Amino acid sequence: ARSKPAAMPLHRQTDSKRRRPVNNRKTAVMASASSKVKKVSVSKMAATQKRPAMGTILSAPAPSDSCWADCATAAEKMRAIYDDGFEFPQWTCEWLASGNLAEHACKTVVYYVDDLARVKQMVRQREPVNIGMQRCYNKKALKKHFGYSCGAYGLSTTKRLMPNIAMFCRTPCRSRTGQQTTLNVINLVGYSFDSVEQPDYKYFFKRGELSDGAKWVELVERMQQVWRYAFECARR
Repeated sequence: ARSKPAAMPLHRQTDSKRRRPVNNRKTAVMASASSKVKKVSVSKMAATQKRPAMGTILSAPAPSDSCWADCATAAEKMRAIYDDGFEFPQWTCEWLASGNLAEHACKTVVYYVDDLARVKQMVRQREPVNIGMQRCYNKKALKKHFGYSCGAYGLSTTKRLMPNIAMFCRTPCRSRTGQQTTLNVINLVGYSFDSVEQPDYKYFFKRGELSDGAKWVELVERMQQVWRYAFECARR
């Protein structure tokens, strides 16, 4: 029988037996799924059908007004990196600068099952746009302002993939007619085979076919894990 997905705040860890929170103020950004989980390969983790760990990006109290101004400046730089037509709307930067997104930002959550250090790298090094390995953004500008030009998932090899993560946020949205509402949104990342240059394609395929039966089983298990993120998020 498969175990149910688990989750916990980044700034707290829970004893799996007693279910009592244990303070861990020194934990930066995210907490691992369990102190009892040994480091194993990604494929092994997928096969165990792990319950996701959950970590908040920001912990209370919310950052100061000056911090939101800095965040908005970074957002403006990121927005300018996108190719025309792919960027996020300008009003989001204005809301960020004013602090209107503070209550939502503190509710942003990352779901994961992999090694914490690699998960942090995936969270921090995201590609603005990648469609079929066509990167619709200025890589030089991304490197200049944020220290990297391609996403961390590109560090995957034919032997080991970088972590698959999911990110949840509660966010205001506007229609083209100006109507506004607040939505709960989770970003799930499926496995991509739309280009032979995709890390997933190189990992799972060999000469245009799945390299072996075990890879098919692993792919199914990994996709089950992706949906487990969504179900865990909805449950909470």
